[in-house]
This record gives sequence, C-alpha cells and structure tokens, in this order.
Amino acid sequence: MAIYTLKYQYVDDVGFVNEHRPQHREYLQHLFHQGHLLAAGPLVDDESAGGLLLFSVESKDRVTELATKDPFVIRGVVVSRHVSEWQVAFGKERFDAK
Repeated sequence: MAIYTLKYQYVDDVGFVNEHRPQHREYLQHLFHQGHLLAAGPLVDDESAGGLLLFSVESKDRVTELATKDPFVIRGVVVSRHVSEWQVAFGKERFDAK
C-alpha cells in the first residue's frame, strides 16, 4: 500500500464547520478502524482553515473515493482538496506497524 496525503481547505465560516465536525470525525474514526486512515488533524498555521489526512490505500483514486463520502465534503465544508502520494523517507516503520 502507498501512503497519500489529502489536504482540505474549508469554507470561511467557523460555525458551519463546527456544526458538521462531529459527523466528519465519526467518519474519520470509521476509516481509521478500517485501517485506511493513518492520521488526521487540522492545519493550524495555514492562512485558511483546513485539514491534513494521511491514508494507506492502494491508489489516489481510492483516496478520492473515500473523500467524496466524508460529511465535510458532502455538506460543502470543503471548498478544495488535493491528493498527493507521499514517499516516506524516514519513519516508514511507524506506518508499517499498522
């Protein structure tokens, strides 16, 4: 399996984001327990609100497929997203232990 990053940029409406956060986190918890999601969290130093998710899946298309089912995407919290394959140079053993 390859590791992919998924970067989200959110709408500029904290109340709207917070309203849908519980369903989003529940979905991420489901992906984590299935072994697809390695880690996820908000980007706190970016100019705009967003998040970064790390996936261990078979393809970039699979990441896109999983993202389209995220309540944040379905409800319009995410205004842009970008998927990249990430080649781990150091610390790969931490991800292989899953």
